[in-house]
Amino acid sequence: MRSPIFGNTIFITMHKNAIILFTFFYVSMHCLGIGAHNDSQYGRSGLTDFSESVTVHTDRDFYIAGETLYFRLDLLSADNSEVSGIGYLILRNLNDQVIENTSSRINGNCGYGSLYLPDTLSTGVYQLVGFTNWMRNFGEEHYTTKEIVVVNRFDEEKRVSGIAPGDLLPGETPGYKEASLNNYRNYYNQQHFTDPYITIRPSKSVYGTREKVTIKLIPSNYSGSFASLAVSVAQTQSVFYEKPSINTNADIKSIQDNQSKNNPYFLREADGRIITGQVIHKENRRGISGVTVIMTSPDTVLNLLYAKTLNDGSFHFRLNEYHEGKTLYFSIFERDWSQDAEIQLIEKLSLASKFEHCNICINELSADFIRSSQDIVRINKALDIDHHAYIETNKEGYHPEIYSLPAHSISNFNDYEYLENFHEIARELLPVLMVREQGGQYTSRMALQFRGIYGRELPPAYFLDGIYVDDINRIVHLDSDNLKNLEMHNHYWRHGDIMFPGIVALFSQNHAYRDLVLANPYITIENPSFTEKSIYKPIDYGADGVICSMPDFRQLLYWNPLVIVENNCSNKKIEFYTGDLNGEFIIRANGYTDHGEIISERYFVTVDHKAVNISASNDLPRLPGHELDEIARPDQKLKIDNASGVIIPEIPVNINEKYFDQGLSGKLNNPPHQPIGNQHYPSEDWLLGDVLLENGIVVRDKRLRYNGYLDELFWLFEGDYQQIQLDRNFIKEYTLYKQGQLEPVIFRKINIDAPLITSRDNVFGELLYEGSLQLYAYRRVFGSRPGEIGEVGTIISPSPLFVLILPEGTSKILRRINRRNLLNLFPDKRREIRNMLSDNRIFRLRSEQDLLDAVRLLEGFLEED
Repeated sequence: MRSPIFGNTIFITMHKNAIILFTFFYVSMHCLGIGAHNDSQYGRSGLTDFSESVTVHTDRDFYIAGETLYFRLDLLSADNSEVSGIGYLILRNLNDQVIENTSSRINGNCGYGSLYLPDTLSTGVYQLVGFTNWMRNFGEEHYTTKEIVVVNRFDEEKRVSGIAPGDLLPGETPGYKEASLNNYRNYYNQQHFTDPYITIRPSKSVYGTREKVTIKLIPSNYSGSFASLAVSVAQTQSVFYEKPSINTNADIKSIQDNQSKNNPYFLREADGRIITGQVIHKENRRGISGVTVIMTSPDTVLNLLYAKTLNDGSFHFRLNEYHEGKTLYFSIFERDWSQDAEIQLIEKLSLASKFEHCNICINELSADFIRSSQDIVRINKALDIDHHAYIETNKEGYHPEIYSLPAHSISNFNDYEYLENFHEIARELLPVLMVREQGGQYTSRMALQFRGIYGRELPPAYFLDGIYVDDINRIVHLDSDNLKNLEMHNHYWRHGDIMFPGIVALFSQNHAYRDLVLANPYITIENPSFTEKSIYKPIDYGADGVICSMPDFRQLLYWNPLVIVENNCSNKKIEFYTGDLNGEFIIRANGYTDHGEIISERYFVTVDHKAVNISASNDLPRLPGHELDEIARPDQKLKIDNASGVIIPEIPVNINEKYFDQGLSGKLNNPPHQPIGNQHYPSEDWLLGDVLLENGIVVRDKRLRYNGYLDELFWLFEGDYQQIQLDRNFIKEYTLYKQGQLEPVIFRKINIDAPLITSRDNVFGELLYEGSLQLYAYRRVFGSRPGEIGEVGTIISPSPLFVLILPEGTSKILRRINRRNLLNLFPDKRREIRNMLSDNRIFRLRSEQDLLDAVRLLEGFLEED
């Protein structure tokens, strides 16, 4: 057994004067068993399969209202799958009111950020609650909590919420109550532990003011290859000794119990925030399955996502950066609308459990310390001293479009005479759209391009400022002065499972969507942006030319949420400067290894203005270590060894296609233009295939076929076996799987500069070879002559082109396979390439395989050249 137990708290090793506190509960092996003797069964993290553990680390435990709280979320999982990609943190008061909330992206099993503590917060104990969307399946008892104390800077009281300094909050055991700061020191001084995971070793124990501090973090005795730590250095009185709760193991039964109560299943957020809701019956409150829910957002361009409700009526939307900070509209697709249905969204950031404070022991929190802390914040506010900095991040969100280009558009209504409503606009400017009025109600239909037949049975889909509108009567009042532009698609247009009988998108001058009231059930929410990554960046007294006459009353000397300590290195060095405050400061290093070993180390140093300051010089080198890029390893994914060997029923975690099929988009073309002959497609069969969209989404297992005559990709929609000509501008590449052929066929959209060959800038090329050179076959089909009398169409024949793309991106076109044509592509190296081919006994090029062999040799020749 590695760790002695003191009261209900587990302590791990110490090094000489260092205090090392293992900040987790000791619980039975039926719960977590962290740090206890059951490591072999549950792994060093103590977590069981399919559970996640969130641990909350903060820079301090005591704050004055108006300060910034810095946090790190550690997220571990016992299974070997990826953990969630988003963690949530809520701050609430003793009355269970949520004061602030934030979300953080998890990278390398941890996320970090900050929370601003409003100036208006009253003095008292507050609770931080950390969790993931996945953990919601197992109940709030598995969330992680941490308590802090906040004092309003104008509060003159000497007590914190009725708790005198040194008192213990209700719920603690007598053994833990005796563990004052001095008792902790005495306890460790009587022990002789020599087996820490990380040893904290400062260059000395007493520093002068504004003096450079160098600390070494020395790895030892952990089995992982590296440790990821949050390191803070703060005044000792601002750090309490606590035993934070951690979620216990969660099993498959928790999910089953939830679903048996008609509660939705919450998905693991790997790639983006997930919104979960239900479509329910108004009377019996049961879920309604098979309903298409549409999500749109106000924008100057059209956007749409959709989801199908499951058996319990639940639906899920995965958002991306595009949706951050936007209002989201959820409505039921018109064909699925029912007067008995309503939409409800599951609130993610509300808490049903009560805040029962029992985790924190306030040590040596004197009235003088509280008063001086208030004065420090007042001074910093008055002098505008702030050490908070943000890290710019690149957002890579994609716009969820329905189509790339409209068939018709009106770009500026000011170019036309005034039209008093949309009825008049349709009559004068949109000849393919017919709008009729009867008894004060309006109906519409659109003439659609589909094999020369005009569809009239259903009205088109309407959108206003990007919002899906289920009834033309909601927008018919808009006149030409209200509108900026219009887009219209007079095709049967399929977007995944949704078929629109034409599309009309209106964009207003004055945000007309704000007055929109939909007929069918709908609901709106505000989607907040993710917390920007932030760092604590105090002044660098060692930087060239730095002369600071401002007071430096920092109670927090150093905070870095992402310090990586390699196991194979001798030490990790961190450096910072002290301020003008005297007193004792505690160094804390909290985190874990890539094998799930928990690390929680402590050390004390003193700042005394009387001490000799040997580093208060501007001649010192620039202070390293404050930029996270120098020490972060975000590319490293931390894994937990699962040594238990316990088999647990599989839960489908990677279910993007099931719930988040963004859908292929294209126009109905049933059948496509059909020339005569059997070379219209490379294969007459519909092949299973995957499509990689330009936004990075992969749509899998669709029936696909490439049309070489049109250079278009077609999709056979298996719901009604209609053929959809896909919107090529959305497609990056696609893969076809031929029966009996091991290697799939990959087609990729490539740019070619050949106006005499094709009117497009790009074509779909079949990838034949990929290295520093890329070889593609453009499987075009040409019409050679008209058909016989009585036949409809054109006699066609294959006429492939071959495209060679050089490393710099230049494309060269080979019209026919032979050696002369290949040599002509490189006139300045013609003789050398000919000799190279001859040396390798390639005298003729007759087939694609010959060309492929020649390209491989050519690649090596060009690399050597």
